[in-house]
Amino acid sequence: MLPLVPTLPVPDLPRLQIFIMGSDNHRRRWLHPTLYVANRSRCVLKLLMLVVGAVYTARMLSNLPLPIILEKPETRLSIVDVQAVIQQERDDRCKHDAYNINSTCGHGHCYAIVLTVNMGFYDFFLNWYHFYNQSVLQSINTQNEVLLLVIAEDNEIYDELIRLQLGKAQIIRSNNKIQHSSRAENYESVGYKSLVSGRAAHLLSVLCGLKYQPTTNQSSSFGSNGWIVLYSDIDTVWLQNPLPFIEAIITDPQQHLQYDILAAVDHHNYGGVETYYCTGFLAIANTLVSFYFLSQWDDELKTNPQLNQPIFNTMLQTDDKHPVQIRHAGLDEGLFPPGRLFFDDENKSKVLQESVVVHNNYIIGRENKKRRFKEYGLWKTST
Repeated sequence: MLPLVPTLPVPDLPRLQIFIMGSDNHRRRWLHPTLYVANRSRCVLKLLMLVVGAVYTARMLSNLPLPIILEKPETRLSIVDVQAVIQQERDDRCKHDAYNINSTCGHGHCYAIVLTVNMGFYDFFLNWYHFYNQSVLQSINTQNEVLLLVIAEDNEIYDELIRLQLGKAQIIRSNNKIQHSSRAENYESVGYKSLVSGRAAHLLSVLCGLKYQPTTNQSSSFGSNGWIVLYSDIDTVWLQNPLPFIEAIITDPQQHLQYDILAAVDHHNYGGVETYYCTGFLAIANTLVSFYFLSQWDDELKTNPQLNQPIFNTMLQTDDKHPVQIRHAGLDEGLFPPGRLFFDDENKSKVLQESVVVHNNYIIGRENKKRRFKEYGLWKTST
């Protein structure tokens, strides 16, 4: 019997079956014309050509349109089209994963500031809180209701945070099923990747715990329960109150939502994207679109624990792959500088005057970060 080799399928042929004889004249085979032909059997090739010609002729005679071999582009759906599906996913998830948050948002936009911390970075939390207290809690510019949520990644830090009695701040036990170490994990270690891979899940649980008023993904008002989640790494320093700056960007003067996600900018033309976002400082509007994206991000991180920032950028900035439009933008690097800009002696005087939130990144190791904070007068705790 002659060997069979694959050939290109004939588009849109009906499921005709050709009865042909085997080479031993005793076996019979059924051959689908779109699958295989004998590469050395001229009679079969001729027969196939005749069948193809007959089919196309029949189509022409019956005035049927011939198939066009073009890949149909995916159609982007609006949030209205997919709202029911995402809403159902949200409802299902929130039944089990919502953090118990005592939250009320009487009017306008309210901010839920979210941090995660383990015992290994307790001193960094104290330093962060010092600047937060000065810039936000004691600021006359704070026009919005503010809720501080501190997620404790281990039991030791939970007990320590409770003892601090941080006023209206809510201390939440992590619902991550993976028990993380209380020590400071090294960057890119297995423990570190496992820890940061839980970020999307934490943010989803926060969104689930906040009272939610569905809105479309078009420019529309938040209504009376307009929560915006502001996530911050604890190796940041808040020199000014960031809330007015976030408010001015994420909404227009009529209080209509302009973006679902805002992020600090780490670099440009890096990692295959023009504007490379930093996941260490994020503003996330409580919309279905945001929930959808965080769910997709979380799925990727659970499948493969990893540094959360590269996959965040890849997913968010290839948004033509998503069924909905995700409105996102980067924050001004002069106001929200990464470590590569702020801790640059050439830019020091200018950046110090303008900066709102400084991220002590682009340096590895907690002790190195702490030393750099001290050198710039940004370490305000005795520990």
